[in-house]
Amino acid sequence: MADEKKYTFKTGEEESVVPLIGVLVVLIILVGGALYFILTYQGEGEEPIIPPIIPPADNGVVDGPEPEPEPEPVCDDACHYDLAILNQSVEECKEIENATLLQECYEELADVSLAACLEVEDEELKAFCVRSFAVSNNDIDLCDVLEGEDKEECRKDVDKCIGTEDENLCRALREEDPSQCNSDSDCLLNYSLTMDDADACKHIQNSALKNGCISAVKDTDECHDLELQSQRNYCYQIYAVYSDNYKVCSSITRNSMYHVECLSMFAVSESNHSMCTNDGLTLDNLWSCYTKYALASGDLGGCEAIDKLASTNRFRCAFEYAKKYGNPAACKVVQSLATRDTCYQGAIIYSAENLDPQYCKDVTNFEWRNKCYNEAAKLHDDVSICDEIKEDFARNACISAYNLYKAED
Repeated sequence: MADEKKYTFKTGEEESVVPLIGVLVVLIILVGGALYFILTYQGEGEEPIIPPIIPPADNGVVDGPEPEPEPEPVCDDACHYDLAILNQSVEECKEIENATLLQECYEELADVSLAACLEVEDEELKAFCVRSFAVSNNDIDLCDVLEGEDKEECRKDVDKCIGTEDENLCRALREEDPSQCNSDSDCLLNYSLTMDDADACKHIQNSALKNGCISAVKDTDECHDLELQSQRNYCYQIYAVYSDNYKVCSSITRNSMYHVECLSMFAVSESNHSMCTNDGLTLDNLWSCYTKYALASGDLGGCEAIDKLASTNRFRCAFEYAKKYGNPAACKVVQSLATRDTCYQGAIIYSAENLDPQYCKDVTNFEWRNKCYNEAAKLHDDVSICDEIKEDFARNACISAYNLYKAED
């Protein structure tokens, strides 16, 4: 029985299960090894392959209405003002609605922006900034936006020659250009002498003056070849005076008017009327030289130098002096009392345009002295001048005459 049990075989149904289990075990081992290999040995230096993560189509936003955009900030007047100042922008100023703040904006930019300057309403500030821009840009036409005195001051700031005694000469010297004289002979003469430019003399049309100019600049005689004697005389006079060479006067025909003029000019320049006596003048021409000296220099000594016997020449000198300098006291030079009264009458009443009350006290005649104060009070529209009269009745008469004059005015 024991031997039968040891060699007993299974039925066919039991034998079919064994190979299936073996196959399953093998597959498990193979799959496990493959997985281990894949996870452990993907290749030298390679990162593990991680599949990309694809976001959902709606980016994770939950379905619903889109949010409204935030409103842009509004720039008010204060904002525009700050931006205008920061950026020096006149256009930004124009965005300001408040008129007062708008003007403040223009005023703040007026010194850096001509456009802002022109919009300023304050006349003083506008005049200042316009002048500044006109000067810096050398643009005198810009001054035309101003009026009255502001306009004139602006023009003078741009062109310093405006208002000078000789504007053309000023510009010619400034530009070093004789054409700025516009063919004016005196301008060209003074330009040539100042610039020591003999070529500029050639622009002078008058031949005697032209040659005299060249002679003075070069200090050579360019007068002797002129055709007429009168031309030569005038040329020498110009040469002598503008080269400050008194000796050249002797080249002029003696006792001609050019000779007298030449001597009197040097007498004035040297403040010495005796220079009239140095070149053999006739008496009439000597008196004329003294008179010219007195009137040109303001030195009454020229009239006093005329001989007392030459009463007509002495009167003429004193009367012309009294009129020119508003000094009727100069009439005392006249010896004849009757002729002196005529001098007073002319200087105080008929030719009193320049009458100066400071000289009234030196009038020797009592009546004419008070009359001098009377006329001076009316001329200068100042009744207090009457107070200079010492006598009460004469002072009151002066005041009454003044009041009557004002009432009729």
